[in-house]
Amino acid sequence: MPAPAPSRATPQRLLPLWGGRPVLIAAGLALTLCAGLLLIFSPLFIQQTELRLYDLMLSGRAAPQKSGVPVIVGIDEESLKAYGQWPWPRYRLARLVERLEALGARVVVLDFLMPEPDRTSPDVIMAERRRDLGPAPTTPPAAVTDANSRRLAAALAGGPTILGYYLDLATGVRAGAGGAPRLPAGMVVAAMPGAGGEWPAPVGMIRGTGTLTAAVGAEGFTNAQHDLDGVLRRVPLLMRYEGAYYPSLAFGAVLLASPQRHLRLDRDGAETLLRWGDRRISLDRQGDALIDFRIRDSFPYFSARAILDDRPAAGSLRGKIVLIGAWAKGLGDTHQVPSGQELHGVEVHATIIDTLLSGTFISQPTWARGAGLFAVLLLGG
Repeated sequence: MPAPAPSRATPQRLLPLWGGRPVLIAAGLALTLCAGLLLIFSPLFIQQTELRLYDLMLSGRAAPQKSGVPVIVGIDEESLKAYGQWPWPRYRLARLVERLEALGARVVVLDFLMPEPDRTSPDVIMAERRRDLGPAPTTPPAAVTDANSRRLAAALAGGPTILGYYLDLATGVRAGAGGAPRLPAGMVVAAMPGAGGEWPAPVGMIRGTGTLTAAVGAEGFTNAQHDLDGVLRRVPLLMRYEGAYYPSLAFGAVLLASPQRHLRLDRDGAETLLRWGDRRISLDRQGDALIDFRIRDSFPYFSARAILDDRPAAGSLRGKIVLIGAWAKGLGDTHQVPSGQELHGVEVHATIIDTLLSGTFISQPTWARGAGLFAVLLLGG
């Protein structure tokens, strides 16, 4: 006898009660467990996806507020055409610094490493000739004073200035002046127990010559931290070297321009906070802060030639933090940023200064990954 056709009163089962449904539930639980494990251990493709999603969210934000303080002076093609190849003699850099101070610059930032004497200085040239060719019969030996560096040191001492250096994390290389880098006067860092315990520990340093470091108001490290895809998203603002905390070049410039130089490192649960005045800056486990990047050409720009040729009007840079850096193609460092563009290193420093002064900080709470895992398990259930 044929089976009765299904009706609304007797619905047809799609899966047997004790056959398909347990298999379906087990498969769902297995997929949920796999998703949770991927979120916890994060293989390379998951990490790259998260970074791309972060870049996408960053590009969708409204344009951040600007402080209007950073100004860039670039050693560009026009400057090299007018004044010759890089590196320039330091007496020319001295002229550039003096001109910026006369224009009213609040702080002058030199994004250069100068660990060796100026080889264009006449006494350095003569010393090298004596070393390589032997002493000339009519030229008595003379002490090497590096007159060009002394000329630049005199210009640096004329106003608040800060010079870059590099903290080495691997090889232990040491070059330039010995001793500890110069801190902004009155800078104090109070750290809670456990703050900074997982930060990288530098083992070496490349500084400027002793003549230059003794003349500047402060020094700041130029280290940057690229993510696994080669994109720059975060930088350290402080690093610990031989038991003391030192600021980055950008942070040191901001501290020089501010009367507030007391800093505090706090632990808020698993999160580290850098407190500077009324600002709370979130740091990751490595001590890095996320950069709130601006679009390209966000800061006023002057060619070094224009400054040396006295084109800007007097007082046009009053109250500004002026950064001098390499700008011509093939000079200096460039960094790929989340927008897909490449920025000069001096632009990155200007962005950090602008972020610190405008207070537009980005943070990734330490509980974010736990909240994501909970959401995956909840939705899976």
